Amino acid sequence: MPWLHLIFDAYEDYKAQRAREARELEERIAAEALEQAAREAAAREVAAAIEAANAEAEAEIASEDDANGDGGKKKKKRKHKD
Repeated sequence: MPWLHLIFDAYEDYKAQRAREARELEERIAAEALEQAAREAAAREVAAAIEAANAEAEAEIASEDDANGDGGKKKKKRKHKD
């Protein structure tokens, strides 16, 4: 019965191939998760930098308004009634 050994060998090869494919899939998923985490971290850093730049710009605008002293409002000139 040499054909029986061929069937068992083929089945063992099949199991080994499935196990290898499962490991490769797990490795690929882990690598994608790491890449996604890195992208999210970079996005958070960019968002924090933008927020800091906006806060700095707002503070600069506020200090310029305070330096003007008029508070941004202009008084209307009215003609005196004689």
